[in-house]
Amino acid sequence: MKNIGLIALFAFILACGGKDEKAEATLKEAAKLHNEAVAIHDSLMPKMKEINELKAKLAAQKDTLAGKNDSLATSLQTQISAMETVSQEMRTWMENIVEVPGNEHHHHHEGEEHKGEHEHDHAHEHGKKVDVTPEQMLEIQKEIKANVLKIKDNVNALLLKIN
Repeated sequence: MKNIGLIALFAFILACGGKDEKAEATLKEAAKLHNEAVAIHDSLMPKMKEINELKAKLAAQKDTLAGKNDSLATSLQTQISAMETVSQEMRTWMENIVEVPGNEHHHHHEGEEHKGEHEHDHAHEHGKKVDVTPEQMLEIQKEIKANVLKIKDNVNALLLKIN
């Protein structure tokens, strides 16, 4: 009888260990997606800086055209609005990033390269903490990566239009 109890306990421990390994593998995959998404974000930051600098120049030009050339001013406003939209998409993405438990955070700003690109408090650097299952975390990270890839496409399309 004691052997049956030990065997049952051993089987229970093995079963729990299997779940932990699966959860760990799932979180590892989620962390990989998270780090890829952050790397995409980081690669977009110089482009965001370019967009924001150009937006400021276009706004100044638009102001000088007020009442003189309304059609050109309207065209400039359309471009400015597109730039504001992509900047807002990036801010929203950063506000909604979620950190994967146990993932060492690799995102950091070096030097002054990000200064003034857009205002944010760097809260995204550590991400929101949420209490979800490993499978849910993986789905969250898939969505986060898909969103930053969409923003990347929008940034690149915008830069093609204005350059």
